[in-house]
Amino acid sequence: MADCFSGDTYRLDETMSEDKATAEAISKIQWLYDSGTPLFTKETIRDLCQQLEKFSKKGEKVSVRGLDGVAVDFEVENGCTIDFWDDLEYIMGPAFVDFLSIQMLTTSSYNPCRRVMYCSLRVSHHMKLRNKTTKEPVDKVPTRSREEAEEFFKTMRQEWEASKPCKQLRSALASTKTCRISKIVAFALASIAESHSERSARRSAFQHALVLTLQDIFSKANPGKTVCYAQDPIYTETDNSVLGGFGITILDHPRAFLEVDDSSVVVSCSPNLAVKQIVSELARPAVLIWDGFDLPKSEILETDPSSPRVKKMIHNSYDELEFPGDVDDFGGLVILVRRAAASSSV
Repeated sequence: MADCFSGDTYRLDETMSEDKATAEAISKIQWLYDSGTPLFTKETIRDLCQQLEKFSKKGEKVSVRGLDGVAVDFEVENGCTIDFWDDLEYIMGPAFVDFLSIQMLTTSSYNPCRRVMYCSLRVSHHMKLRNKTTKEPVDKVPTRSREEAEEFFKTMRQEWEASKPCKQLRSALASTKTCRISKIVAFALASIAESHSERSARRSAFQHALVLTLQDIFSKANPGKTVCYAQDPIYTETDNSVLGGFGITILDHPRAFLEVDDSSVVVSCSPNLAVKQIVSELARPAVLIWDGFDLPKSEILETDPSSPRVKKMIHNSYDELEFPGDVDDFGGLVILVRRAAASSSV
């Protein structure tokens, strides 16, 4: 069974109900958003990361300030267990920073706990299913050895570099004027080490190969070094080692967001996180390469929805180019290049 999220964020309390007070709170959240209150800032993200580093033991507490300015405490629940079925239980892993999109914040069925309703940043935990007696995890994901993963990535990278879409991408970006690119920051490119699905592994390898192609393009176009960062909670030690060997530095969630700035290229492929909304609150990257299609209503709370702020940012500051890569390997990506005359400030 796949990992899921839990933690103090979603613990329901006696105040939870579909009543007038809940509706009024959601209305106020929407008003704060429409009035320009930031959902996320680098300062608040960095502060919560530092708190979780300092207060990482079970039972310790960290504080998050909501959109209404009120501080809310979250309990660290590392190691807590929840009975699942017969001889199975869930165990909570280390606490991590969770982000809520504006859609989540203004949906009562997703945001029912009044104590934390105004918090766009929260504390959650990954949970793993394990045997109660042996403590062994259930449904281990098969992985390649380091040598196998490295050889696999080399092969897939060569295939991508030799492909027509890669050549088309190089040509399109070579003729596009940008500011000096200092870094590539990638989100949700998945694991090249996991071997349970060749289709998924190929997608991941092609997407990481894309990051290296972008590094090569912008390093040649601009003086100075262009570094690469990537973030995905499912990265393994093998991923860290292999990708690090190719010059891609793996960052723990959510530290890659702290690297996003106006001289960066952001790459994001079908994340289960509101990357667009987070990035739009933090910076105006020089280039954005992310999903260009609108999500169906059934998925808008679970993945990477757009928002009025994201749409305004794109309309005011970016020109769109077609991404030439295969949909099977990259999904429905688009390339957005910040206009020279556009303001780089949020």
